[in-house]
Amino acid sequence: MKNIWFERAAMDNEPMPDNLGLPDQMLYQGLAWLYARYHARQISREQGQVEKQKLVVARDRLAREEECIWKYSKYYADVYAALSQASSAYAKERTLEHADAMYEALYHIAPVIQE
Repeated sequence: MKNIWFERAAMDNEPMPDNLGLPDQMLYQGLAWLYARYHARQISREQGQVEKQKLVVARDRLAREEECIWKYSKYYADVYAALSQASSAYAKERTLEHADAMYEALYHIAPVIQE
């Protein structure tokens, strides 16, 4: 299992570090709760290890999902900005070149010109 740099803080019931992203915040809180249950003898060491593994897997999945959301958000923001610029040019001067620029901004490909 990979090293979790804030695990000791969670184990010792210290305040959560300020610089954690949302997936790591959730993992920190889960680990803190898990260690509290272990120290209260509500779960065994083996059960704690299994649950910790589930928490880490869930954190990793959430981190990947968060990364995808940021990538898609940036992609669509870029598309919108390019489309906005092309649309403004088309609104000022309705030409085939400006219409093609809008098409390229939206689909990221040049329109097929059939002769």
